[in-house]
Amino acid sequence: MIKVFLLGAGNHADEVTEYLSSFSDEYIIEGYILDDNYFSSNSLTNKNIISLSDFLNSNNPNSNLKILGAIGDVKRKEIIEILHQQGFNFISILHPKNYVSQSTVIGNGVCIAPNCSINFNVEIGNHVIVNANCSISHGSKIGDFTTISPGVTIAGDVTIAESVFIGIGASIIPNLKIGKNSFIAAGACVTKDVPENTLVAGVPARIIRQLS
Repeated sequence: MIKVFLLGAGNHADEVTEYLSSFSDEYIIEGYILDDNYFSSNSLTNKNIISLSDFLNSNNPNSNLKILGAIGDVKRKEIIEILHQQGFNFISILHPKNYVSQSTVIGNGVCIAPNCSINFNVEIGNHVIVNANCSISHGSKIGDFTTISPGVTIAGDVTIAESVFIGIGASIIPNLKIGKNSFIAAGACVTKDVPENTLVAGVPARIIRQLS
């Protein structure tokens, strides 16, 4: 049985907890790691929550434990990079109720929720979250630390850079490039390339503002 700590303790972590239970006795959740800035020992919860600093001080990266990011936005990147620097190992999980092509390449620390369709020659980078009911078509590439919200449709040969957030129900037509650190609002239909550090929204999607 693999011992797992989840990074995060909110609603997305609750969902990931249930996903892990679908693998029968393969995983056991040891606890939930929170950034020191958000950790409170007085929090009323039935979860075994540990601050990042306490986790680092009390666990050996060479031990038989794994970590999976369960914070639903790109803020997880900074904490994950700290854990990587300390030598901790991450797992990827693909819920069994998915279609994932055998040609798909999936990175480290990826979570793919139920009822997704991931098709021929798709590449998914490290620490990507693909939420439920998403479709990613042939030849598309998803960059590290990207979050794909529920019900997103990504057509063929789309290239998405790292740390992109794609809101619920958004769609992206074929052959587009989505720049680093961009934010696609819920329900947007993206019909043009999106520059990096840009918020787009609407049907068709248009640039709302630049992001710092």
